[in-house]
Amino acid sequence: MTRITRYGRKIRTTFISTMFAACLAIVVGIPFVSKKMLNNEVGYYSISIQGTPVGAANTEEEVNVALANARLQLSQQLDDYVYMDCDVQIDRENRAIAQRMSEKELESSIYSQLFDCIVNVEDQLAYTVRIGDYTVNLSSKQEVEELFSLYSHITGQVSLSLLLRQTRQQTEHIW
Repeated sequence: MTRITRYGRKIRTTFISTMFAACLAIVVGIPFVSKKMLNNEVGYYSISIQGTPVGAANTEEEVNVALANARLQLSQQLDDYVYMDCDVQIDRENRAIAQRMSEKELESSIYSQLFDCIVNVEDQLAYTVRIGDYTVNLSSKQEVEELFSLYSHITGQVSLSLLLRQTRQQTEHIW
């Protein structure tokens, strides 16, 4: 009877040491294996206009197509040239869960946000400076004076043609 007890103890010890080694292997090995198994690059692309999140799509191409279609739709609805000052940012997000939009939904959402970016040129004062073959548009008289002093300091010439325009149709010569 003592032989069976010794044999049972040896089996129990072997079983416990085997289970301990298996548990240790699982605890150490699973983080390395799971990174490779779960690294499936699930993500999406989000677009924001003027810092306001507009929507998200599966691929960057879908976002770019929706943006191009929204711009085309906006330019077709307005008869004249459309001037926009837009800060469009397309970001890649790595989260797996997000509310993604179809291309048409994203296009209509972008289209509604683009109206805030339209610049009314008739009301905006602008300065156009021509230096040789180059034309520069500036927003303030201070910028014009800085450019003029820099140009005259570098070249020693004082021949600039400066245009002040308040509308696209009217142009007044200052110098």
